[in-house]
Amino acid sequence: ILPLVDIIKLELPEMDDDELQATIKNLKQHDVTLLAEKIETPEQFKRCHELGCDLFQGYFLSKPEIIKGKKIAAGKMAIINLISEIQAPEIDMDGLTSIISRDPALSFKLLKLINSAAFKRSNTIDSIHKAVTLLGIDKIKSWASLLALSKLDDKPEALHYMALVRALMCERLSEYIEPSL
Repeated sequence: ILPLVDIIKLELPEMDDDELQATIKNLKQHDVTLLAEKIETPEQFKRCHELGCDLFQGYFLSKPEIIKGKKIAAGKMAIINLISEIQAPEIDMDGLTSIISRDPALSFKLLKLINSAAFKRSNTIDSIHKAVTLLGIDKIKSWASLLALSKLDDKPEALHYMALVRALMCERLSEYIEPSL
């Protein structure tokens, strides 16, 4: 009946390697397509392919694989976009303003920073563009890095405060040691 057959299925679990090899060699003499069925491992797939099977079926090829991961929160994504924009060779102030403006939390934090006592402003700044311009690229870089470090993990607020104090101390020490930097 082989001249009437188009496809022959070979059940792998039913044959050992020698039997499979002999069967494929015998069937390859006829004009048939060989389908290796119930392939469950990469080794079985490779072996059947090497022996000359044309088609393949089995869990190795189609078993669903569950991929686990975490969805990045919108706020974290905005910070990542901000850092990406800041690291560009040509920094676009309008691009920075746009990224910060799209995220309400970033906008609020930037305005809170620029209007804090640390900057000793007599008038309140209420424009994102003006805040970005007044802070400058270096301060924005520092601010974005600090935000990234504080948002990308779920550590207690006290640890972030301690890291900030240490960073400020290192910055001040570097100014004392190398004032030109």
